[in-house]
Amino acid sequence: MSDKEPPPGGALKEEVRKVIRTLEALPSAPAVASNILNTLTQARPDMERVVKLLETDQGLALKLLRVVNSSYYGFRKKVATVQRAVTVLGMEQLRCMLLSVTVSESLIKELRRRARKDQQALWEHSLACAVCCELFAEKVLPTRSSEAFVLGLLHDVGKLLFMECAADTYQEVEKAARERGVTMAAAEQDLLGVDHTTVARWLAEKWELPPILTFPLWWHHHSPDVLGLMDISDPEIRDLSLLINLSDHVVHELMADAVAVELFRSPDPALLDHFHLTLSDCDHVKGRIAKRYSARTALLDFEQDELSFYFSALQRANQHLSRMASHGLHLERSRGSERDREALEALEGVLAASADLPILLEEAAGRVADILGVDHGVVYVWDETGPAMHGCWWKEGEPCRPFVLSKDGGNGRDVLNRMPPEMRQLMGAFRKRYSFTAGGASMDRRVQYHPPYIAVPILVDDAVVGEILLHEEAFHHDDPDAARPVSVYEKLGRVLSSCVRQIRLTEKARDLSDKLSAALAQAGRTMKELREAQGRYRDEKERLAVTLKSIAEAVIATDTAGRVVLFNEGASKLTGWDEAEAVGQSAAHILGLIRTPSEEPLPDPVSLVLDKGGPVEYPNELAVKARNGTLKPVALCGAPIVDHQGGTVGVIFALRDLTYQKKMETEVLRARKLDSIRILAGGIAHDFNNIMMGILGNLNLARMFLNQPDKLEPRLAEAEKGVLRAKELTQQLLGLAKGGTPIKKTTAIAQMLREGADFVLSGSNVKVAFDLPDDLQPVDVDVAQMNQVISNLLINAKQAMPKGGTVWISAENCQVREGSGLPLPEGSYVHIAVRDEGVGIKAEYLDRIFDPYFTTKTRTSEKGTGLGLAIVYSVMKRHGGCVTVESEEGKGAVFHLYLPAADHMVSKAQEDPKPLPAGRGRILVMDDEESVRNIVQEMLNHLGYETDVAVDGHEAVCKYERALRQGRPYAAAILDLTVRGGMGAKETLEKIRALDPTVKAIVSSGYVQDDIVDRYSDYGFVGVVTKPFTIRKLGETLQRVVHHGERRRCERKKVAHELIVESDHGSFPARAKNLSEDGVLLDCGVPMEANEPISLSVKADEEDTRHLKGRVVWSRVDASNGHGGSHLVGVRFESITEEDKEFMRRLLEEEP
Repeated sequence: MSDKEPPPGGALKEEVRKVIRTLEALPSAPAVASNILNTLTQARPDMERVVKLLETDQGLALKLLRVVNSSYYGFRKKVATVQRAVTVLGMEQLRCMLLSVTVSESLIKELRRRARKDQQALWEHSLACAVCCELFAEKVLPTRSSEAFVLGLLHDVGKLLFMECAADTYQEVEKAARERGVTMAAAEQDLLGVDHTTVARWLAEKWELPPILTFPLWWHHHSPDVLGLMDISDPEIRDLSLLINLSDHVVHELMADAVAVELFRSPDPALLDHFHLTLSDCDHVKGRIAKRYSARTALLDFEQDELSFYFSALQRANQHLSRMASHGLHLERSRGSERDREALEALEGVLAASADLPILLEEAAGRVADILGVDHGVVYVWDETGPAMHGCWWKEGEPCRPFVLSKDGGNGRDVLNRMPPEMRQLMGAFRKRYSFTAGGASMDRRVQYHPPYIAVPILVDDAVVGEILLHEEAFHHDDPDAARPVSVYEKLGRVLSSCVRQIRLTEKARDLSDKLSAALAQAGRTMKELREAQGRYRDEKERLAVTLKSIAEAVIATDTAGRVVLFNEGASKLTGWDEAEAVGQSAAHILGLIRTPSEEPLPDPVSLVLDKGGPVEYPNELAVKARNGTLKPVALCGAPIVDHQGGTVGVIFALRDLTYQKKMETEVLRARKLDSIRILAGGIAHDFNNIMMGILGNLNLARMFLNQPDKLEPRLAEAEKGVLRAKELTQQLLGLAKGGTPIKKTTAIAQMLREGADFVLSGSNVKVAFDLPDDLQPVDVDVAQMNQVISNLLINAKQAMPKGGTVWISAENCQVREGSGLPLPEGSYVHIAVRDEGVGIKAEYLDRIFDPYFTTKTRTSEKGTGLGLAIVYSVMKRHGGCVTVESEEGKGAVFHLYLPAADHMVSKAQEDPKPLPAGRGRILVMDDEESVRNIVQEMLNHLGYETDVAVDGHEAVCKYERALRQGRPYAAAILDLTVRGGMGAKETLEKIRALDPTVKAIVSSGYVQDDIVDRYSDYGFVGVVTKPFTIRKLGETLQRVVHHGERRRCERKKVAHELIVESDHGSFPARAKNLSEDGVLLDCGVPMEANEPISLSVKADEEDTRHLKGRVVWSRVDASNGHGGSHLVGVRFESITEEDKEFMRRLLEEEP
């Protein structure tokens, strides 16, 4: 249960739930009353404010004036105004009076209105207790006499609520308290589960009373020992709690209004000792209560003079005497019980001196046997920390036998065997007879009868921890009435519970004392360090003031309104403002901060820091606009300035000028680029020199074998392979430079692995071993890019084994499942492993080896470019696969490649038996390289064409125009894509098309990753030949363009054909905007990623539908439709069969 709210009703009895509902129905304290109470309970109340509040509440003001004009004060002239009351009463008297009036008029007025006639006595007791509290407070706590009066007035308010909500049940509580001679709080806790002090606390929280009133209402039945163990921050709360306790005892004795005669006793000596009071002091206070009581009855709207007060007390005393006389039959037994209780009270003092639990139990066993005359019994307590049972058994005529029963042994078993069977049986059922929870079942607190034994529970903090079993002789004579009253056994239980609790509290206090001693020692050291720190702070403050003025960084401090209060020399240099001009102005205006590179103004930086309530950093995203208008890049850090009370009093900014740093970063980046270009150029030169060596060597040998055709042909074939390898290397370098999309074809990976290993490792001291099964699935790869992957891995393996070794290359078909740990979708893959016997890779490098420019080799050598594995990673990712590595330093490395398996077989290459395709007509060749013009002219002449050449686009346009005028037009034009210092193919074609719209232009380029080469038909070209090209490729392209009317099939033709697209996004319709045998341009509503595989369902008629596979080359939003809701997607067909090609030709012919 929280300290703020009562517990949920479902966990309590119905009577308590009624109390809670009544609390909820009571009105809250009026705002004026709450403000007055909170002001009056402060150490130095503002009385002028209290008077003004009183004047706003007519009811409170009238009540105050009525009390002031009562006979108690005896003023001759009537007091008519609140201001006059302040003058005649004085500040302290007024404070006391106001606090009393506010409580009676605003808080308990509703309770008084609802009170029944039988509750009048309780109000009279409350007023008397309030007066007694006030009188005691004037002597021992004069600054809180007003609060003492209010607390006495409210201390039994919980009983009033019980009487109203559970009248019948509460009468049973009073009866139980009277018969058992216990306090009302104990009886309430036993029968209701909640006492009136807790209900009073709930009501105080409902009224939102201050802590100085709330906690004493809750704790006023606690003894000094209990309150001394509690962590109470305000000692006045403890004093007021004990003051109510003392006053309650005195008033019960004076007014004879306790529920039981047994409660008419002198106050607890510990209470008197706490306040340094004597019994004579109490008698003196008793003599003054009646007079002040009669003066204060006006607070509760009833009249009772001093004589009536004493007469009522005398009547109640006579009633108690009459009740005692009516029970004279049991008086003698009561006297015996009283003697027992007195002996048990004396026992409590003896047992309190016990040092530990075993001594306490042994002493209790011996003395209880003597006091109660019990022939045998046992007392025992469970120690949960052990766990163990400590106890003591006695039997008349034998010595007491202490015992310990635990898992570790002890003498408990021997002592248990000496006990009567009935007693052992009761002890065995100990845990079944109690609930063992704090605030558990009410039966836990009651004496249990198990003839011939009586079981008295021992409780600590409302939880059962043990019991004492007593053999009761009366049960042997079948006369339970002859047994002692239950109150004797309850008293015994309370004595033992108190002593056990005291020992446990002592043990806890001992532990806490040790901890407190350590904490105090630490606090002493901390205070010493604090004093030293304060001295250092003063010194540092002086140094800081000098430092802030001299450091190079700009330091600016502002108040919470954003005005500059500190502006050092660095800030002046950065902004161009002098300190005298800047102080007092807006920091946002002085700094003029803008975001880079968007050049948007930064909102007020002071507000940003204050709104966040913590540091704000901009490491490199800002620029300061200086006074002269120049922009200076800066790094900014701002933080709130907090005072010693934790409040924000301003903001401080530190700004660093990054102008020099930015220049250095630019220079470093330029140097890195140059270094990268140098390294890349060296690698290219190395690879090309190797290729050129093969070409040159084979050509030299071919020259030697001119007269030996059988030896000449292999040499020329090898030279041609070298040229093709150079072409592939060029394409791979261009793809790396631009991140080109792979141009895939279905390939047998085993053959590529063998050829790559033969190319890289040939002539080295490294051997290669293959494990390549015959059933290895084919893969769809860009042959050039995949050759580079294989080459890079094998080059790394060779460099890792400078003294030679073996590289093992293996491959297998595999299935990737979910949860495999690979970043791949489920499916069929080809797994390739390349393992070497090299030096291995350090563990700390494994996460970085695929980063660009990261290398463990010497960067200045050609072996350390840091690009090889970055290329491997990039290529594998673009192919929909992945690469992983395993390595230990000194044990070599294994690289694992995973490539998606193709779903079709590799088409077998066939020897082309056809002769070179011959042609006719005039061909215009434009190229800025003379060697290229010459070789192409020779190729065309050999094929039967008449050739004309041009150096650049201007010359080509002139010659084309002249040929048209002469009536000798060109059949086709082969145009170089890029011309240094002149027009390239695109610009040249635009000018020629203006002369001849039917021109047949073929684009030629060594730059294979250009958009024009990739989508040549979109730019008006009818064909493409990429350098270097063979004479056969050139002849076939011209045959298709010039002689066989293939132009309509090779160029992309505008169509408007509906088709269905299937991709990872699902199935959706699209429209073909143009179409060729090579690919299609789609207009669809779904964006797609480059390199994404798709399937197209194309329908020519009702019966002929084709499913064509392709791959996305590019995708962009179509802005021409005005709303950007569709996407243009370029798709290149893959794995097209001859039947598919024939279908496409027929479709193109049918399109209008």
